Amino acid sequence: KCANSRVFLVNQPCFNHPDTTFPRVRTTRRRPADAERREGELCETAAMETRLVAFGAADPGVVVDWVRSPEEAVRWAGVVEFPAPAATLREWHADPDVVPFLLVVGGDPVAYGELWEDESEVELARLVVAPKLRGRGLGRRLVEALVTEAERRGFDEIWLRVVPDNEIAIR
Repeated sequence: KCANSRVFLVNQPCFNHPDTTFPRVRTTRRRPADAERREGELCETAAMETRLVAFGAADPGVVVDWVRSPEEAVRWAGVVEFPAPAATLREWHADPDVVPFLLVVGGDPVAYGELWEDESEVELARLVVAPKLRGRGLGRRLVEALVTEAERRGFDEIWLRVVPDNEIAIR
């Protein structure tokens, strides 16, 4: 873990689902962009240039193909239909409080995530990395890019939705 970031696990009602309590991770300070070290080794993606881009109308099929199993679909987004139809993402994006993004490397999409905006806070949700690229730090880069975007939009209360047993996301 980076010594410059402070992360707290909290159980709070989700603003999109007020009747349900979810464990969420709250960051109080961003990790420095140059802190690409994990367990003392240089992260494999340190040399990759990533960009956060708006999600396009042609992108849903790519993202739903990244979800590899019915269990992963439920953990990712509570989707019980597998494979998830691309129309599901289009339905999510019809909500004006949901702002979808792709993380791209060299123009190719490598990860997906959403900002769920509320008046006073924003939640990072439905994050997924392309299966062949998992374990290379792209999820961390996606979170950093989404946090930067949320701050740019004026939010200082930023939450990350995490399934309680998703140890990879929590660390």
